[in-house]
Amino acid sequence: YMLWGLNQSQLNSVIFPLANLKKEEIRAISRELNLVVSEKAESQDLCFVPQGNRAYLLEKLGAKPGQIRHFRTNKLLGEHQGAYLYTLGQRKGLGVAYPEPLYVIKLDIPTNTVLVGEREFLYSQEVLVQGANWQDSTLPEQFEALVKIRYNSPALRAKIRKISGENENKFEATFEEGVLSVTPGQAGVVYDLLGKRVLGGGWIELARK
Repeated sequence: YMLWGLNQSQLNSVIFPLANLKKEEIRAISRELNLVVSEKAESQDLCFVPQGNRAYLLEKLGAKPGQIRHFRTNKLLGEHQGAYLYTLGQRKGLGVAYPEPLYVIKLDIPTNTVLVGEREFLYSQEVLVQGANWQDSTLPEQFEALVKIRYNSPALRAKIRKISGENENKFEATFEEGVLSVTPGQAGVVYDLLGKRVLGGGWIELARK
C-alpha cells in the first residue's frame, strides 16, 4: 500500500528483509534474541503517545467546544470539546443519545461543528485523488482497476480516469459500489485487477456521493 509514492529509482534500491516472514515468526525470533519488543503490545494509535491520541491532542491543543449536529436535519444533538478529536466514520464516543447508531459524516472545521448521521450517509461513489504518482507509465487515460482508500480497507473495483493539466496531476475513481467512510488526506492506492501489483496512487482530496 505504501509503495505507491515511490518512483522506479527508489524501488530499485528497496530491500524488504522481513518480506517472507509473518508477524508471529518475527516475535519468535525476537524472543530468541531476548529483544524487549518481543512482547510489546500492538498499537493502533500513535506509538509514541502512551496516554492515547485524544488525551494527547487535548493536552497540546486545548479544548475547543463546539456543536454536534445531525447531517441531514441540522438538529443540535450535543456538544464536543474539539472537532479535531473526531474522525470520519467514527461511531463510538460521540456522547449523544439517538434512537439508532450515528457516525461522524463530516467535520466542518471553519465552524468547529461535528456532523453526524446514519450509516447510509457514509457511502461515496466517486473519489478525487490529487498528487498522483503512477508506477506504470503505459497506463491509458481511462482503465479499470482495484482501489484502496486506506491501508486496511478491501480493494474495490473502480473506473479510473486520469485528470492531467497545468499544475494538475489527479485522477478520479468511480466505484461499482458505494465506499464506506472515504477520508480526505488518506492515500487512494490503485492496484491491477488481480490485486497483486501497485499501479500508483495519490492523496484523497474529495469524496462525492
